[in-house]
Amino acid sequence: MDQRREQRWLGIGGLVFVAILLVAVFTTPNKDSHLSAADAVKFFQDHKTAVQVSAWFTALAIVVGIFFFWFLRRHLATGDSRWGLENVGFVGGVIFGVGGGIAAGLKLALADGVGHVDPIVIQSLNVLFNNLAMIVTGTGVALFLIGNGITVTRSSTLPHWLGWAGVVIGVLSIVGPGAPLAGLWILVASVLLIVRARSTAAAA
Repeated sequence: MDQRREQRWLGIGGLVFVAILLVAVFTTPNKDSHLSAADAVKFFQDHKTAVQVSAWFTALAIVVGIFFFWFLRRHLATGDSRWGLENVGFVGGVIFGVGGGIAAGLKLALADGVGHVDPIVIQSLNVLFNNLAMIVTGTGVALFLIGNGITVTRSSTLPHWLGWAGVVIGVLSIVGPGAPLAGLWILVASVLLIVRARSTAAAA
């Protein structure tokens, strides 16, 4: 596959990944990790179907995302990268996927268990979902953005400003939720890849 087609398909893959991820996020109703056992049971009984749908879309996003992360690593490695930090970015993507898998599993456990297990179990699963999954995905996002961001600043595959933006967002992700901004970074990178592929084709 030539570089133009690779850039185009990589960009399309990134857009598909972000789209699926948005569906997974917006089908999950907002909830508080400090819900009482009774309130947690009522919440997940009322939103059981939405939680299940979100879980399966999260799983689909992981599958598409891992392929995107791998081919992004491959694309960045063909540039002027000398430090190999695109590998750190890929590892971050894998950790991000693991966090998503934990979140999806906990969602299904909550949807399946509500009404069948003790309310304290639902409350405990809700606390785990809001904290365990968040810290794992946050770590993955930080590594993904910092590793790939530094690589972009030292190569010609994407604009350097996008690389610096990735580094800044990655650092912020260490102390706060960075998944939404990571999705925005992937969205911008994907659009730029598609535009560059078209520009290269037009010049040729």
